[in-house]
Amino acid sequence: MNNPHDFYRDPQVIARILEYCGVSLEKTKEFRYEQHLQGLNQSTIIRQLANQMTAEYLAGVGSWVKEVKHKSSATSRKPEGLGELLDHDLNLFRSVWDRESLVFFLDVEYTSEKYPGEAYANPRRTFELLEPVYQCIYDFFREFEIEPMTIATGQGYHFVFSVDSYCNRDGKHQVTEIANRIAQQGYVESTLAGKYTHIPPGQKRTRRVEIELGKAFDTCGKLLEYSAQQIINRVARYGLKIPIGIGDLSPGNPMQECINLDLSTYADGLDTRVMRTVFSIHDKNRKDKGVCHLPIKISIPRHTPCNGNTLTLNEIFKNREHFEHSANYARAITTSIPECSKGVDRLLESYLRSPLYQFHLDFDRTNHDSPDRWPYTYDRLDLQQLPPCVQGIMENPSPALLQPKQIQTLVRVLTGKQWWHPKHVAGLIRSKYERGHGWPYNFSRYDATTHANTWTRIYTGMLVTGLDQRTDQNCISHQQRGLCPKSFCGYNLADYR
Repeated sequence: MNNPHDFYRDPQVIARILEYCGVSLEKTKEFRYEQHLQGLNQSTIIRQLANQMTAEYLAGVGSWVKEVKHKSSATSRKPEGLGELLDHDLNLFRSVWDRESLVFFLDVEYTSEKYPGEAYANPRRTFELLEPVYQCIYDFFREFEIEPMTIATGQGYHFVFSVDSYCNRDGKHQVTEIANRIAQQGYVESTLAGKYTHIPPGQKRTRRVEIELGKAFDTCGKLLEYSAQQIINRVARYGLKIPIGIGDLSPGNPMQECINLDLSTYADGLDTRVMRTVFSIHDKNRKDKGVCHLPIKISIPRHTPCNGNTLTLNEIFKNREHFEHSANYARAITTSIPECSKGVDRLLESYLRSPLYQFHLDFDRTNHDSPDRWPYTYDRLDLQQLPPCVQGIMENPSPALLQPKQIQTLVRVLTGKQWWHPKHVAGLIRSKYERGHGWPYNFSRYDATTHANTWTRIYTGMLVTGLDQRTDQNCISHQQRGLCPKSFCGYNLADYR
């Protein structure tokens, strides 16, 4: 076994993928599929088991998608299409949207603006830099009695856990008490509500997203935002050696490297977001000429709570580039996403007592100016009052306003000297998203309002709680981060604190 094709035909690898997508351990315990099939897509057994997934849909990324399906990114399938995705050796993803649970997904990754392939070229150094963050996150969640499954990817880790959203009472499918409390704290903009309840022609999605479920998903993102702030506050005590932030912020160190607590999953609608499955191949390095020759990685669990199994760093490296070792590891564990309702309830209570929660309430109750008023409000922003680095963002917003580092700059400036309410900073960004600036992001599918709100809320929330002290809001730091378009421009970013 030395290639993805053979690896994906191993019954225990398939069983672990099925479990991660919501098939019960009882159903995967004795899993075997029919032998001598030309393709796994012909397996009746795989199709029948896949139909019992609680994941709403699957997706695949790889060369077959581009060369045969002529798609630039991913191809999605209903659960019964698992065999086809495996047959074509694709990077495999499942929907965050689940039929029975609220899935919490925190993506932690190493990034380097200057050397994008660093995590693949020097994986041991990368994961040693990540180790303090890994331990800090794990300890933080355990304080609330949350024990996530952790999965090692090509550039970092996924922390994944869930809350049962439905239960059977007297033969009826009812929302659980904790899921109801989570939904009560959520907020869905009218633009996103329209996308949730309306299914455009041609989409493979066959179900509407219930508004209460959309609200619960919003709160899941806010709880992880709160968690990320707490983690950033304490991680220095674990010996972290490089900067950490939410989003790819490109700090000013020589390699422009940082640890990204990535919350982008919660910047769009629930029906649009996916997460890589366990035992999926990971070949993102094939897109980088500098590291495209390096071996394919495998996304393997580091910690599986249902087995109490944890790998050391050496064991991660032993498994993740070796198909046979990874298949053997798959035989030793199970990979159901851990259910952590009790812990999430405690996390929710802690969040509700925080200043961040009070800020979120204010943010949600404030409205953008309506589009018919944009010519008289957001479009009247006097760019001459802003430094050239911000003028450039406004004059050429695509793709700048899709980059967290640029959004953070705009938020800092407009909520500082300019005294903009943060919700109107989001409205300004939305007004750019909804115009024809050649966006590489499909805002007919993704919700411009929600995307703008989420990133603005995250960076303003860090200011409100004091986590962002604006220490690098100065021209020298901006130059070191590669964000200064014109030296000695006559403006001083520090004046906009």
